[in-house]
Amino acid sequence: MSRAVADSVSHLPRIVINDAFRLAPDALALCANDAAWWGENAEAKAFNGRRFSMASVTGVDRVPAEAGIGRESNSALLGLHVAVKAYGAKQVFLYGVDLQGEHYFGQHQRLNNPTPHRFDVFKQQFAVYANTLHKDVEVFNASPNSALKCFPFRTL
Repeated sequence: MSRAVADSVSHLPRIVINDAFRLAPDALALCANDAAWWGENAEAKAFNGRRFSMASVTGVDRVPAEAGIGRESNSALLGLHVAVKAYGAKQVFLYGVDLQGEHYFGQHQRLNNPTPHRFDVFKQQFAVYANTLHKDVEVFNASPNSALKCFPFRTL
């Protein structure tokens, strides 16, 4: 993710994941599945759109677990789930979901950062979730050089 990517899709309805709320403060929703992230980013509670987590966080809509997604799921997957379930999206483009390296802003200072093993877990979580999607929902990975392969690559 980057400012340039966020700006290139600013005309679309967007759901931001974790720290990306700083790049698109006018997005429809912010998804962060980690309660500790919400604790470290108190300013995210002032985000104007809806806020979602599967953890119990004051001031944030709690998303219940269901087939293909649970409390241990990654935040990007939560964002996809919210797009489909809360907003009825039939076509979703994933930007900034490369599942490799580090966050676009660098390492968290006080939170856990993803490891190659966690990225493998995240890829598996997406693959399982992909199998739960209704056939009329299309998901495209629009993240160049992404390690996520369960959705076809396509940009707008």
